[in-house]
Amino acid sequence: MCMLPNGVLVQELTVPGPVGGFAGFTTVTPAGASTTWNLAQLNNLANMAVVLAGSTFHTSDPQVLLRAQTLVIEQLAFHECAHARLPTANEFAANAESIEQMQALGEITPADLQWIGTFTQSLGPQPPQYGGSGAAFWAGTIQLMNASPGPHATLDSRPI
Repeated sequence: MCMLPNGVLVQELTVPGPVGGFAGFTTVTPAGASTTWNLAQLNNLANMAVVLAGSTFHTSDPQVLLRAQTLVIEQLAFHECAHARLPTANEFAANAESIEQMQALGEITPADLQWIGTFTQSLGPQPPQYGGSGAAFWAGTIQLMNASPGPHATLDSRPI
């Protein structure tokens, strides 16, 4: 659940697919905000997290794999919420804000942050708004967090 600074809840919608493309997309209007979730792509990312965690940590421990999967989906939810709360169309600003919010709320440990980075870097080629690759997206996110602790709305205050 995501709440705007004015107390209005962000409406959440789901669509069944397809796999690929966006996992979540947030739209902000003067009346409020909505996030559309692509269930097929969310499931795809969750499965990718399990496979990568299994090989990265050399484990089939269900608790480790579930935590890896949960972190990926939670960070994505915080990321889309950051788009609405700032508001910003800047993917790096939303990502930096999402990580900082998760840290401020005690949602992630340093090891969790490292895992989110490992997963993000594994995503391979990405659209230009994400820097062109998962590795570039993560590097830009960390660079922004180190250069300017949030909120990051001033980087791109255009409504999305």
